[in-house]
Amino acid sequence: MESLEKANEIQKRMKELEKAKAWMEDEDRNVYILAAGCTANESIKIHPDGRTLLYGLILGEHLRLQKEFENL
Repeated sequence: MESLEKANEIQKRMKELEKAKAWMEDEDRNVYILAAGCTANESIKIHPDGRTLLYGLILGEHLRLQKEFENL
C-alpha cells in the first residue's frame, strides 16, 4: 500500500513538472515567480537566463522521479 501511495505521489509530481516544462518551452509565455502571503502577493518575471536554469532543473527532477518510479 505504501509503494502504491508513493507511486501516485511521484506521478502527480511528474505531471506538474511536465506542465512547468511546457511553460518554459513556450517562448511567447511570460513566466513569473509568485510569492503569496497573508496580506500581499508579489511576483517577479523570470529572465531568459533564469528560465534556462529552471528548465534544466525541471528536466533533472523529472528524470530523477522517473527512475524512482521505475525502481518501485
